[in-house]
Amino acid sequence: MKESPEITESDEASLVGNSVQRQPDWQVRFAPNYNISGDHFNLSICGAVRLVGKRFSGNDNLVTLDGYQKLDVGATLSLPTGLFFNQTSTI
Repeated sequence: MKESPEITESDEASLVGNSVQRQPDWQVRFAPNYNISGDHFNLSICGAVRLVGKRFSGNDNLVTLDGYQKLDVGATLSLPTGLFFNQTSTI
């Protein structure tokens, strides 16, 4: 496991050792995709889950930004004629 990035050199001595701004301690992304093919269509269903840990807004580490979760889902229906329909949403 990697260590969290931190400031090792700075003109401001008080910043040395602080976490780098907007760099979370951890983040994870999982993005499965499933395809269904028929005689006259192809359907692709996809999703993505992203989890991000807390981070700091500035190098002074005074303001903490909360971690967050994001879920994206989508589907694309393709026809042999080249016509396709696509829908994506963030939940």
